[in-house]
Amino acid sequence: MMGSENGHFIGAIGCPTPSPVRGIIRKKESKMIQFSIASGTGAKQKNAVPTYICKSKWYRELMARTEPLCALIEAETDKERRNALKADLPIKIPNAWMDDEAVRNNKNAHPNGTMTLDFDGLDEDPRDLWERIKDKVMALNPIEVEISASGKGMHIWVLVPQGLTLKESIPFYAKRLGLEKFADKAVSDPARAIYIVPERNTLYRDWEVIFSDKVLEAPVPTEEEIAEIRGGKALQSPAEPGPVLQKPQAKRSFPTSYQGIPFSEIVKELLRLNPAITLNEKGEPVEGCRHSAEVFLAQHMKTSTDSNVEWLSEIIPNWEGDEKAWQSAIASAQSYEVKYEQSHLLKQAIANLKDRQKQETKGTTDWRYADEEPRMPKYLPRLAKLLVEKVPEVTWPSVINAAFSALATHTFGVWFRSVAGDKLELNMLTATLAETSNGKSASYKVNEVIMQSIAKADAEALAKEEEWKSKASRKSANTEGEKRPESLIQTCMSTMSDAVLMRRLLVALIMGGMFLYSYYDEIKDLLDLSKSKRKIKAIMCAAFESKMYGKETDGKDYLSARAPMRFNTHFNGVPSDVKAWCADGLTDGYVNRISFAHIKRDRSQKFVYRDFDEKYAQKLEPSLKNLREKKGEIICPEALEVARQLQKETEQYVDETEDYQFESLSRRALIIAHRKALILYVADGCRWSKELAKFMRWSFKYDMWVKLHYFGKDLAEAQKKEVVSTHSGPVNQLQSLPDTFTFEDYRSFRRTNGLNDSKGATDATLRTWKCRKHVKQNPDGTYSKLKYTSK
Repeated sequence: MMGSENGHFIGAIGCPTPSPVRGIIRKKESKMIQFSIASGTGAKQKNAVPTYICKSKWYRELMARTEPLCALIEAETDKERRNALKADLPIKIPNAWMDDEAVRNNKNAHPNGTMTLDFDGLDEDPRDLWERIKDKVMALNPIEVEISASGKGMHIWVLVPQGLTLKESIPFYAKRLGLEKFADKAVSDPARAIYIVPERNTLYRDWEVIFSDKVLEAPVPTEEEIAEIRGGKALQSPAEPGPVLQKPQAKRSFPTSYQGIPFSEIVKELLRLNPAITLNEKGEPVEGCRHSAEVFLAQHMKTSTDSNVEWLSEIIPNWEGDEKAWQSAIASAQSYEVKYEQSHLLKQAIANLKDRQKQETKGTTDWRYADEEPRMPKYLPRLAKLLVEKVPEVTWPSVINAAFSALATHTFGVWFRSVAGDKLELNMLTATLAETSNGKSASYKVNEVIMQSIAKADAEALAKEEEWKSKASRKSANTEGEKRPESLIQTCMSTMSDAVLMRRLLVALIMGGMFLYSYYDEIKDLLDLSKSKRKIKAIMCAAFESKMYGKETDGKDYLSARAPMRFNTHFNGVPSDVKAWCADGLTDGYVNRISFAHIKRDRSQKFVYRDFDEKYAQKLEPSLKNLREKKGEIICPEALEVARQLQKETEQYVDETEDYQFESLSRRALIIAHRKALILYVADGCRWSKELAKFMRWSFKYDMWVKLHYFGKDLAEAQKKEVVSTHSGPVNQLQSLPDTFTFEDYRSFRRTNGLNDSKGATDATLRTWKCRKHVKQNPDGTYSKLKYTSK
């Protein structure tokens, strides 16, 4: 619950009260919507309740804390008691933002160009109403749709239509939605408060619009609609000034791209090419050169927009926040002389973007068999971004991948449920494929920092163990010596034997089930673990799921023991060596259990490392501490949902292509991606984010692409199936069939494409398609496609 004490914001958001100004992103610095929150409406407090600019973390936490109170409000039948309960709810001010600690009133409000519609006294359940009008609402580009705290109304957060005021916008939206009689006219104040409601009340929300840079287009009223609104009885007074800069209603629709390239991309590239303009991480000009950036863009883009100031105003953002200065910057295009069709910089920007498009579209459209690997997300989770800040960009995927084996070693006593319901720990086996001198050591540098604290404790334990050995060697055989110290040593040398591994595993089990870790600089170093490749692979396979592993020997001086194989490893190797090593393990699951990455050397990039100093280790420590302290089951519904989506997409792909090679590799790749997401989730204090969801999806695709790229053909041959080219990929059978086909048509197709065309195999696939609702069987025995039809 949120509350106030002497007018100060206290205790409800789970984090320290922000300072009045420092650290706050103002509207003019970002495209994200700026709005405010407060502890309440002020009805129960003597002093005015201060407002604060909202941030994503606060918003989510506040919604979670309103759950029990909203349940009471919805159950309360007495109106007065219900209103008393609602006064304890925190509020948001969606139509505007106010400086931190400012009193909530219209004078202090900075309108943000949005508004919230409030529909009360509905004559049907809000969820039923939503299902009925959903299409109408979505056509208006909503930001958020939610059920009110009472459970009897609906809030719709939208943009202010072009050319209308807040008050005029209410009848505009209400009529388009057919809800005129339910519209609350009081929402026209910029400082209007809306009670924050729990997540379960949300019918629709676009997080990227609220807390990122996604931009929506405001609806444009027709001339008839404007005339009707301003001629109505509800608006006898002159129209009020708009809350923010409202562009004049365009009589024509301007193109949004030039030579097939979006203007937004051209803007970013032009700014990047100008060394005089300093940009932030998002590629936007920083304070001090924003007006210069606006002038620069107007002058260089005049030839691609016919020097039309209205068109330019649609393209060039108002970073400065000053309307008059912004309009002046755009007007400067009129006086800037360009002797040629395009300025030199504009030509360069377009050429760069076209080259980039070619690179992105190179290969097939299906990522599984494309020539180029799936591209890493632009925005990474916090810890992933920190892991790569000291290494060359070309090594980023491999460094992040390798780091998970070290990060997982900081965990113990934690587990999660996979999509299949299996109880699994955060085991990680990782590998990097790269040619000699191509940056494989980058992962070692990062992992060394991650393992720093564990290695320090291990050094002390090793010293005790060596001291015991020294004493034992000086005593006679008949003298009873001290008992061998059972010291936990987690960082194992690459020269460790399987006997030492067994002893270390036993001690780790006694110490509570901790993980061991070893880094192998070359794949051949694994032979120090055992001279038998078969035994080494058995160890790795057992390590994927912490399976029991044992060693039984004769003689009192030899160890016989059993313990879970909690052993995280990373190894490097040139592609030819790794492929030769894995050649006899393609069908037994060895390759499936390892998360692979590769480094494709880009000689156009500088290969420079930055210092891994103590400051860097300190930045990593909070995440490592979170990993060490987490115990018990990790419950993350968001990660589980992404895993289910990936599984569903894989099943659909396999149904359509019968690419069983992909299916066999994908099962454990899905578990690996799930584990990686949970490691980052726990490391960040069990906070989920859209960046983490995108990273999990990319991680699955990247791991699968590397496996298919390096082992795909060999695996297909080993499975005695059709050789799948790493360039073309298998045929989508549904797309290749006519909309209506017979059993024999499909059987003939299978025969032509080298698939098993027996009656049983053909019938089995058709039954699977029917079950998945890809096709339906008609009364005459033919089949009709429900997906990939020609219509």
